Amino acid sequence: MGKLSATLEALGKLASELSGAVAEMQDSFPADPTTYLRSEGYLSELRATAESAGLSVFEEDGRLLCPPAVVRVRAEHAALEVDGERDHRLRPSVVVQSLADHQRSRPKFRYAAFFNSILDAYDLIVAQRGARAGSVVRLVDIWRLLTLLPGQDKEYTKQEFTRDLYLLDDSGITGTMRTDRKLRWCASTGTRGNGVLSTVGRDGRRRQYWGVSFVEPAA
Repeated sequence: MGKLSATLEALGKLASELSGAVAEMQDSFPADPTTYLRSEGYLSELRATAESAGLSVFEEDGRLLCPPAVVRVRAEHAALEVDGERDHRLRPSVVVQSLADHQRSRPKFRYAAFFNSILDAYDLIVAQRGARAGSVVRLVDIWRLLTLLPGQDKEYTKQEFTRDLYLLDDSGITGTMRTDRKLRWCASTGTRGNGVLSTVGRDGRRRQYWGVSFVEPAA
């Protein structure tokens, strides 16, 4: 009986703590989270909480960039999407702590797979255009090819694609065992801003990407 009483007492304490946590969340978050998430109020609160914690959060095209994470507010689901993974924890303090942990951890990123997907799209575009080997292809055209299926451009946004470009660039990887050709990043030579993709690095500095080429290594 002694063990049973102790177990029941522990369960009662846990239930009380859970009830208190729920009450705290209800007091600190609006009864209608969908409306609040669609407003500027939530984003402002999230940015302010991040800044007080020493994190930099940038808003771009309806997404929040907290390098290297891309955060999308999904008001219709009363949730956030962080790098494509849905999270129903909405309290700014909890979100910011999660983003801080994400920044400190090594990103789970398949560098070789992403490199090869860019290479495949690049080769297809070069072949379709009848261009010479090693020609420069705009990255926005590669993204459009990678998201050609209906709805894919919403599931894998330009912001997320640019974030992945930054992670690849930051890694210093310019080739894989699959090919001898090397990746070269190319700056814009056309109209200023035409097709330029931008994101923010871990250091808070803006990174811009425009085109790539894959060339044979020098003899």
